[in-house]
Amino acid sequence: MNIQEKKFIAEEHPEGDKFQLMMLGIFLAIWITDLFIVRATTLNALGPWYLRTAAGALVVLAGLYLVNESHKLVIDSGELRLIDWGVYSLARHPMYLGIMLVYLGLAVSTVSTASLVVLLGIFYVYDRIADYEESRILETMGTQYLEYRKNTRRWLFI
Repeated sequence: MNIQEKKFIAEEHPEGDKFQLMMLGIFLAIWITDLFIVRATTLNALGPWYLRTAAGALVVLAGLYLVNESHKLVIDSGELRLIDWGVYSLARHPMYLGIMLVYLGLAVSTVSTASLVVLLGIFYVYDRIADYEESRILETMGTQYLEYRKNTRRWLFI
């Protein structure tokens, strides 16, 4: 089953995909500009490059794992119900969290403070998208979603 054929238990944010593409473009533009052109906000003195790269790669891999596992549970499963197991037992929005971890890993690997600042704005956008989608799920699922929300954090630790 592909994403175009998939039915969801609640409506996604109507501009969610557009916002996500915009955030990707903004992040990559800032990250690439900081890394290769400006180099003013890259704190390369913070530890050896290979440690920064390894740390960043681990964060990127963790993010890709969350994206992949949440995609398998939501898109590839044929179930039309609240998913509260697997990575969804760790965070209510593991796909969004995974995407943000990929951005964080790239910023960490290059110690790009400009990218970290942009990531704060990206977090805000994803949090607003999650607010919208959670309100729609709550309308559909009611007390079942309230119970899930009570027991599962939105973003792993917050």
